[in-house]
Amino acid sequence: MSIRKLIATTLLTLFLAGCGMSPDERTATATAAAPTSTATSTPVPSPTPFQCLDYQQSVLLLVEDVYLKPLEEAFQVYSADLCREGYRVLIESNRYETPQEIRIHLADLYFNQPELGLAGLIFVGDFPHPYQQVLYKYANQPDTIQESISLQYYADLDGEFIKTEDYQPANGETPLGEPIFDLHQGKTDWEIWISVIPAYQGDPELTRDALQRYFLKNHAYRTGETDLPPTYLMIMAYDASTKDDYQLILDLTTQGNLNWTSLDRTGEKQLIFLDNPVNSQSEDAGYQALGKGVADFTLIFDHGSVGALGLIIPPWLEENQIQTTFLYTHSCSIGNLDNQYAILTQILHHPNSLVLFAVGNTAPSGEFCTNEEGPPSAVIPAGLLAGESIGSSLLHHINLPLIKPWNETPETCVATKVLYGDPTLKLQGLE
Repeated sequence: MSIRKLIATTLLTLFLAGCGMSPDERTATATAAAPTSTATSTPVPSPTPFQCLDYQQSVLLLVEDVYLKPLEEAFQVYSADLCREGYRVLIESNRYETPQEIRIHLADLYFNQPELGLAGLIFVGDFPHPYQQVLYKYANQPDTIQESISLQYYADLDGEFIKTEDYQPANGETPLGEPIFDLHQGKTDWEIWISVIPAYQGDPELTRDALQRYFLKNHAYRTGETDLPPTYLMIMAYDASTKDDYQLILDLTTQGNLNWTSLDRTGEKQLIFLDNPVNSQSEDAGYQALGKGVADFTLIFDHGSVGALGLIIPPWLEENQIQTTFLYTHSCSIGNLDNQYAILTQILHHPNSLVLFAVGNTAPSGEFCTNEEGPPSAVIPAGLLAGESIGSSLLHHINLPLIKPWNETPETCVATKVLYGDPTLKLQGLE
């Protein structure tokens, strides 16, 4: 096998499949102290009550009851912002005790009340988790079975989710949670997108403050107060040991399946960081750039665990900024909502972070996979650059037919993906 083909295979294995961390790699405990940032926040402005009458689609917020009253003004501002963009915001107390009850309610809104045009659901605070058992087939690795949170149970409202008679828990003892299913069949397209703005570190007061911060920075972005360059930053956990290795990576990131260059709307030099012998754009320098606000869209292809995303661990968050609006990752387990300290939750909520939307995984898994229109690096930016929301762009990509080899194990491409934040957001500054 040629070195070029070998490196390409290694990259695909790292970025699209196995991304767990070995004991001698960077590790972090999935716990954190309360943030010590001294950053202050401006009170949420009090809006004039209104009723959104002119809208094309609706967004449902299912809010943990304890946060409804404290966030009342923030929700009013958010509803007004979205109404101006063509959405009606439906806010309900999350009174449901099981995922089955929530799915029935969503199906009623979507199929029986089409005038609402339900686009998606955002969970605010804690909510019931559904689970799925998924078979993973990785190149040059043995097949594995994993159980994890699978929010596609809420996104596909007319498909069949089944626990078969011969189901066996992956750990050999008890299922990870209930309900759990190992078969997804029938009409498997997603009707709506699902996102989470979760509880923060298991503390209602910290969560209340974090939610206030989140909706404040959401409003700031929509009103043009957040000013980040309209381009992208790419950080990669790959050591290009030779100039030829480095050139191969550049080829993949400017012409191949990792080509996100269309997100650069400045025409300037690409911001691609990995350890290499050619220049100073190392992986560490990429994380430093993340704190300097060099791009509104950041892609991190690095190792992950429930408590770490590459270099980003709780102590790092206390000392550094994350200045980007959209954060797209391939990293394993960073969005495991069963752990109150999941690093993606901390990234969304920390006072040092400007992130409003993020993509991760609830378990060890990889990319959204390549479909008939191309890889995510082509399909998702195309929608964004056409003025679509990030949620609409992702939903379009997810519902396109996959090509080989991904169409042979489609659940590995979507079952454990998790969206954080607000999928109604769009790129700014488009002509």
